[in-house]
Amino acid sequence: MSGIDHAHHLEELSKKLVGAAEKRAALRAQAAASRKGRATAKSVAQQKRLKREIQQLSRSIDDLIRSIAQPPPRRTERRTGVIPVTLHIESKGRKYQQVASTLDVSERGLRILTVTSLMPGQTLAVYSQGALLGNCRVVWVAGAGSDHVVLTALGES
Repeated sequence: MSGIDHAHHLEELSKKLVGAAEKRAALRAQAAASRKGRATAKSVAQQKRLKREIQQLSRSIDDLIRSIAQPPPRRTERRTGVIPVTLHIESKGRKYQQVASTLDVSERGLRILTVTSLMPGQTLAVYSQGALLGNCRVVWVAGAGSDHVVLTALGES
């Protein structure tokens, strides 16, 4: 799901959430008003019906909140696995190699753990056991002071 599609999806869920919350508030007001009158068989049946509707709406609201909190689905499946790799990096006119390891791999890229400082947009080649896995572009780097977990996209240069 693209970012725009996900935003529209969240907007629709939010509208449903607001509608359900408003309806539940109205039903609660009706239930409170019906409790103020004299208890008849009809009013007791109405209170039970309102209570069931309120409970159903509450479950729907909880489901909507859980749905909104979910991250967008991934385009491709990620496989967790530690594979030793060698990064061939060119920086400031110098070429050097750095040992690293993968944290997970997908069709579109890999996440690696390295002690070298990389910058988003930087390109490098990733090798495993002497074989080229792909030329990659750094798309995400963990914050400063972290263990430099880096997300790269295979096949992009």
